[in-house]
Amino acid sequence: MVHNPSETKLFPTLTPALLEQLQEHGTLVEASDGEQILAEGTLDYPFFAVLEGRVRMTKKVGPDDQLLVQHGPGGFVGEMGMLTGGPAIASARAVGPTKLIRLENAKFREILSECRALGQTILTAMILRTHEVSGFIASQEKLAALGKLSAGLAHELNNPAAAARSATQNLRQAIARVQKLSIQYDCRFGEPQRENLLALHRRLVDEKANLLPMDAMERSDKEEEVACWLADREIGDSWDMASTLVSAGIDLSKLEELRSYLKNDALEGAITWLEATFRMADLSAEVESSMTRISELVGAMKEYSYRDQAAFQEIDIHKGLESTVKIFSPKLKNIEVVREYDKKLPAICAYAGELNQVWTNLIDNAIDAMNGTGRLTLRTRAEGDGIQVEIGDTGAGIPAAVKSRIFDPFFTTKPVGQGTGLGLDITYRIITARHHGSIRVDSVPGNTIFQVHLPLRQPKEPK
Repeated sequence: MVHNPSETKLFPTLTPALLEQLQEHGTLVEASDGEQILAEGTLDYPFFAVLEGRVRMTKKVGPDDQLLVQHGPGGFVGEMGMLTGGPAIASARAVGPTKLIRLENAKFREILSECRALGQTILTAMILRTHEVSGFIASQEKLAALGKLSAGLAHELNNPAAAARSATQNLRQAIARVQKLSIQYDCRFGEPQRENLLALHRRLVDEKANLLPMDAMERSDKEEEVACWLADREIGDSWDMASTLVSAGIDLSKLEELRSYLKNDALEGAITWLEATFRMADLSAEVESSMTRISELVGAMKEYSYRDQAAFQEIDIHKGLESTVKIFSPKLKNIEVVREYDKKLPAICAYAGELNQVWTNLIDNAIDAMNGTGRLTLRTRAEGDGIQVEIGDTGAGIPAAVKSRIFDPFFTTKPVGQGTGLGLDITYRIITARHHGSIRVDSVPGNTIFQVHLPLRQPKEPK
């Protein structure tokens, strides 16, 4: 979206008096919902001023139609071609029943030369819109190129990550087989001892899956007990092995169980074998977890960009939030993420990639506000004829003196070089003009909440 129609200083509208003057010289035109008023690229087209309803302006950028602005009463289209003689730079369609004033070129130029107020309004709008549209097209082309790059990178990363994950699973099975063979041919163990040792190993594997996490003090105490037990029996590397053994659920009672059916030379071999077995299993699990994490990040990147899907589509709002959170995972290490999702929320039709940009801007600001430590709250619920998404943080809050300006373009409270002042401006435009929703903020020190309301049903999307 190029601009917010409410920004009358930057994007002026015609006053009722000017509309009345135009109506005396023009033709009243009525358009139904979705009816095309102006086609991009058209030459020698008329000027239109909006009396009632709304007009939606879009421009072709790549394969998609990108929304530029929605004009309400007092808005106007077609002034650039009138003055420059060039083709229409955008298309216009009615949003709902719409009434317009139509003026042909000759009549429009005649009125423009006679009415100073109209000329000033039109020329100001033309200059600003030319700059805005040019900048918008350039930014959209850059974003499209970046999206293609990220999609290609995600695809290339996914293949080796999936291969590494599969190899790790096979490696774990191979290690388990080698370990079983190693104990089978170890002459220090008799058959009954070997069976007891393997039975204990299987039991430990089953129990490990249900072990409760220990706090640092409890873990330290248990490792010290195990290390001292091993040292008393002159079993080497006692302190190095204690950590792995405790993680596997081996405590003093299980060590005594081993000792009850193994001689001293076999006891050290059994404990060393168990420690090596669980250490390799832990390392394999760590590698597999890392590969899984890479695959999840790649999936989140692809889902976040929506490069292979239609721009306007039915989406699950929670998937967009979650894919955005995954993108920020490196910055969330010391931040608690609280999710209060209404699982019964219906899917909504929206511009998925642009909504993800909204979540990105809001979550990124929340993380910055907390300086890397605090609580990030994501909350969704049904409200009226739409859904509400809340993103809250426990940062310092927004000063009351600047709260009314946070959605203004180029306004930022961040130090020079750390913010452009465009994030919340873009967020506001995507929510209000692109999705016909609303966004507001409540903020006190320690509790800032951005509330985004999105309607369940969007206006008819032009074909």
